[in-house]
Amino acid sequence: MEKRLNRVLQAYPIEPTSIHQITDNLFQIIVHQHSFALKKSKLDQSTVSYWEYTYRTAYNNQLQSIIPVYQTKQNQLYYQEGEDIYYLCPWVEEERTSIDEGSIRALYQAIATIHEKTKRSQNMAGKEWSNDFKVYLSYCEDLEQQLRSTIILYEKRHYMSPFELLVCTQFRDVEYALREIRKRLDQFTKEDEKRETWNVSLCHRNLSTEHLRGSYIINWENAGYENAIIDLVSFFRHEVRLFDAPKNSFLENFSYYNNLHPLTLAEVQLLAVYLLNPIPYFELINEYRSKEPRTEISFIKELQKAYRVILFGIEWSQYVEREYEIVKFDEPEEGLD
Repeated sequence: MEKRLNRVLQAYPIEPTSIHQITDNLFQIIVHQHSFALKKSKLDQSTVSYWEYTYRTAYNNQLQSIIPVYQTKQNQLYYQEGEDIYYLCPWVEEERTSIDEGSIRALYQAIATIHEKTKRSQNMAGKEWSNDFKVYLSYCEDLEQQLRSTIILYEKRHYMSPFELLVCTQFRDVEYALREIRKRLDQFTKEDEKRETWNVSLCHRNLSTEHLRGSYIINWENAGYENAIIDLVSFFRHEVRLFDAPKNSFLENFSYYNNLHPLTLAEVQLLAVYLLNPIPYFELINEYRSKEPRTEISFIKELQKAYRVILFGIEWSQYVEREYEIVKFDEPEEGLD
């Protein structure tokens, strides 16, 4: 490993004074008073070109929130050693011990700026989307029947397991979420009929507060062009599944994102559908029924995480109604006094 690491570092115009292995894939490189992060990436020949494109996009659009990558002596953004691809970044210490309002606002502003500066429109295949949503809606209706049947089965038992009791306790919220999906999909489809284009932006595609380092967002190995809500879905799902997640702060501070990259009504409705998605929740119920090799406690923990995301989806849907729909409905029609 040491010889391999030395060969990689020799590709860069630096002379390390010490090297610290942080994880299997991350090394802190000390050069006198400066620190660098050497990352052994998950990139390969099929993905590295898009990663390079991400950094060209960052340079052309002056995206200062994307952590920079240092060039090798050969003016390359990465160095390949065998089948492994390495790249060198600034070392930025993680100073946060918890998610606070400041870090939420900073992340919102950073990713919104990236989304806005790289936004472009593309033609959309509305009919294809419509068919996909019909299939998904039908599947959700089947899940609702499955949920009712499961509750009836559990309630017939003289003694329910803790997992089964938890499913029964959460039934009303999950049932409400399924109804909310129908409502949001219907609204999105109607909004969509008026639209011929769909916005896409450069997206991180694995966004969480773990990827915020000071003013930088790190680890762009999965980046690609998607609608901006894909990053928000990833962010919210990562964060709200934790029991102490500051859900209210995510909603109360969302204006820090929206002021820089305003989302359309159709986009926030579709975001609600993603967050309300019950499939991970039902997959756990099915795994429990089939006696997957997992402890009761493990099943309960995972069910709680999936449930928290659904609950946040409900809260997001209510936020959309307050902040987008009521405002829209209250707007006076043109030509009226």
